Amino acid sequence: MRKEFLEPNPCCGYVTDMTESLDHIMGEGPDTLPNAGDLIVCLNCGAVLVIIDPKTNRSRPVRRQDIEALSTKERRDLSSAQKYIRKRGWIPREAKRRSDS
Repeated sequence: MRKEFLEPNPCCGYVTDMTESLDHIMGEGPDTLPNAGDLIVCLNCGAVLVIIDPKTNRSRPVRRQDIEALSTKERRDLSSAQKYIRKRGWIPREAKRRSDS
């Protein structure tokens, strides 16, 4: 799918292509497409989002009950990903885009 048809994330406006799972990125599982209801981490700002429609990239901010449904390991992995992304900082082109608007 071409990026111009994907909706930006509601957290920071970054367009994340939701085609890889965390298990696949971590080398712990097959490369599967996400489903509605799956959680993702914004690669730009580290916000946790829930997928509404993976074909159009629609998502919503995570709610407490979404996090509570995760296993301890999944919460730990999610927290590690967020810490890494936030420590790294915004993707340079996104920081520039935000400062230009």
